[in-house]
Amino acid sequence: MGGAGSVKSLDLSGSARITDYSVAAVTAAFGRTLERLSLMGCKAVSEESLGGIGEKCPKLEDLDLSFCTVGNTAIQRLAGARALNLKTLALAGCERINDDGVAALELMGASLNGLNLMRCSGISVSGIESIPSAGVVA
Repeated sequence: MGGAGSVKSLDLSGSARITDYSVAAVTAAFGRTLERLSLMGCKAVSEESLGGIGEKCPKLEDLDLSFCTVGNTAIQRLAGARALNLKTLALAGCERINDDGVAALELMGASLNGLNLMRCSGISVSGIESIPSAGVVA
């Protein structure tokens, strides 16, 4: 992916062959300019990828991890990334996320204003109620 230029939006939704290695290559090539990244349904993408996204994508505003095999550690890694200022985060269908993962959203601060947790069956009503004021769809 050498000489990639300034890609701002990348949609890899449903790509069964996208792995953590693929995400590392994408963030290395496009991370400085990437604003939107959709990995929805990329089942081979795990929490391992998310540290790199947080470190290498300082302009990323919109991240879709819906129906990926990520859990609480995913949210914790994203929340711990100092350079990341996500505005929207989609985690629909991420069944491994529970109230502990949702608690880490508070670390994302005021930048997060849209959150999709539809079909996240591990999150309780009290977990939803504990989410800071974001545009939550549960």
